[in-house]
Amino acid sequence: MSFSCDEVDGVLGHHEVQPAHGLGPADGELAHLHGPAFGRQRGHRRRKALKGDGRHTDAGVGVLIQRGVHDGGKAALAAADHFYQSVHNSPAISSSQVRDLYFKYLVKLDEISMSNHISLWQREGLESESIWEGIMACAALKTLHQFFCEKIKLYFERLLSNKDENPVVFLIKEYLHHNYAVPSLSVPDISEHVHLSPAYVCTLFKSETGQTLNQYLTDYRIKMSKQFLSDPLYKITDISAKVGYSDGNYYSKAFRKIVGLSPSEYREKML
Repeated sequence: MSFSCDEVDGVLGHHEVQPAHGLGPADGELAHLHGPAFGRQRGHRRRKALKGDGRHTDAGVGVLIQRGVHDGGKAALAAADHFYQSVHNSPAISSSQVRDLYFKYLVKLDEISMSNHISLWQREGLESESIWEGIMACAALKTLHQFFCEKIKLYFERLLSNKDENPVVFLIKEYLHHNYAVPSLSVPDISEHVHLSPAYVCTLFKSETGQTLNQYLTDYRIKMSKQFLSDPLYKITDISAKVGYSDGNYYSKAFRKIVGLSPSEYREKML
């Protein structure tokens, strides 16, 4: 059943989604703007360049973002600029590998933002976007870096504005975090938990967060599924059930809508 705040008896997280576009061109798209740093170099030299640089890691990204909590993101942006220079000056990295590196950085930023109840991507409607689509829309390294920095700035702006969170919204989020794996989770369940009417719960949550309950729950389910996807022991069909999707195909569509990749494509890039 489709869910909206006008249909408060509906099950959360089960609205129709349109699959994202394909991955588009790989190597070569950036080559004409950035010379040999974005050529089609193959083999041992290119792999060594990536594996040998400890800055190109998820752990480093987490430090990069979390380091800026007390200075409004200045240190994070400086570290991002340093990363940009290191990539720009590396002749052994192809355009597709650069995209993969920025994709990992943006995924980590998305995970950190979601852990702080912040959404950086428009998930619904005609203007919906995904991480991978945003990356593929950047035809030059400089544009890609600007895209990354804009998301960092947006994160810190929203982090500062979220310091005084509404206590009811906090309770709603905590309830969703503990019950996201329940496929039948609904607005009446949430409203009963916080002792408010379903209609008021929908209105309050949207006005305070900028997201509908459905959008927030979908974001959180996909975030949790990413953690499972990082472990190759879990089958994708099992992961969909673990995060509240009774239909594996629907889970794949929802994942692609947000991330821009299928679960299997995401796993391949992250492992």
